[in-house]
Amino acid sequence: MHWLTNDTRDERFIDNIFAELCVRLQRAGIPVKRASLHILIHHPQWLGARIMWSDGMREAVIERVDFDVRERSEYIDSPANEIHDGATEVRENLERDPSQGRKHAVYDEMRAKGLTDYVAWPLYHTLGKRHFVTFATDRPGGFDDAQLAGLLKLLPALALVSEIRVKNRLARTLLETYVGSHASELILAGATRRGSGTTVRAAIMICDLRVFHEDFRQLAAR
Repeated sequence: MHWLTNDTRDERFIDNIFAELCVRLQRAGIPVKRASLHILIHHPQWLGARIMWSDGMREAVIERVDFDVRERSEYIDSPANEIHDGATEVRENLERDPSQGRKHAVYDEMRAKGLTDYVAWPLYHTLGKRHFVTFATDRPGGFDDAQLAGLLKLLPALALVSEIRVKNRLARTLLETYVGSHASELILAGATRRGSGTTVRAAIMICDLRVFHEDFRQLAAR
């Protein structure tokens, strides 16, 4: 908790923080073998991002999530859908007979990897934004009560830390989209004073594109 709240201020990327958090949890005696952080973002192309970590990985893997994911069977029949529908916890004992548990493909995948217990919790950001985080272990009997309590204790701090990085990424994406990568870097570095500017060498072309397609077709025909 001390590291998460005090020593991550200089780390810009949430995936690096999340991977380090999982390693530190292992060192603290919480047997996390797999973890994921699922974030909904405002992006013109993607609904969100999934950050995945498993034991032995030095870095987490980021996977983009398409807007149509909610229409797919793998989402409809997933713990993610349960969380987004309002569940405050999703827990699955992976050691019991699969026929006695819920039918999610992700549970079968985790059983095949020798995992014994899975838990998912919502992660709350401001303005009602609801994301979620998951942890799984291969410990016989799954997570014990003390280990679950330790993970739950971290969630408010993880929510704050992740929201700051998500908002920073959102600001960078919007600026790159509307003012370009060069200007966005300057703005994010503090160049926001009204009337300030820089001199750049550039070529500017002004043209009328209303009949561009027809002109291009005629040119190509030649």
